Amino acid sequence: MDSWYLYEWAGVDVHTGDPMWYTLREDGTKGLTTQYEEATRTKMGSANPDFSGGIVNTLTYKDFTLSAMFTFVSGNKIYHYAREFYDNDGAYTAYNSMKLKSGWNRWEKPGDIATHPRAVSGGNNNSNKPSSRYLEDGSFFRMNNLTLSYSIPSRYLNKVGLKYGTVSLSGENLFTLTKFSGTDVELGAGNANNTADASLYPSVRRYSVGLNFTF
Repeated sequence: MDSWYLYEWAGVDVHTGDPMWYTLREDGTKGLTTQYEEATRTKMGSANPDFSGGIVNTLTYKDFTLSAMFTFVSGNKIYHYAREFYDNDGAYTAYNSMKLKSGWNRWEKPGDIATHPRAVSGGNNNSNKPSSRYLEDGSFFRMNNLTLSYSIPSRYLNKVGLKYGTVSLSGENLFTLTKFSGTDVELGAGNANNTADASLYPSVRRYSVGLNFTF
């Protein structure tokens, strides 16, 4: 259940810049093909993580309290559906192209060892069609919330007729550690079909100041 069965991406032909996929021969060994229709569908991992969880810490010193919440997921695979359109090697000339991540590069001349095929107007041998090329690691570690609060001492509150008072500074979605190339890894991990779609709005980073007084 929830396993990915896709044509297995084999990279780029260093001589021609064409896309390549793996085929499975009758004897069980793997071969290479530049024809999408000849590739063999293979189990390529699961949309379900190996483990997930959260960490909540609260530290108190005198009148100060620092609380933090982290979440993490490991071992799941997300199909980055949006890359079929924005990382399409020229198949859709009306779409903008995504900026390649650090370490990614496009084939330009014979001998180039590239992660991306030669760009061709109208597409390069169906290189943008569903395959493990767009299947990415969905693991992440995220700081969901960090809050620093200060409880105002009663000796100050009593002077103005207050029983209790706190001042707090809070930040949400402060950082995320992930190899995922999209805008928000949790959009893919949390939706119904475990695909990442660029039309979904990513989580935003927010800061807020809180005041809480009791009369």
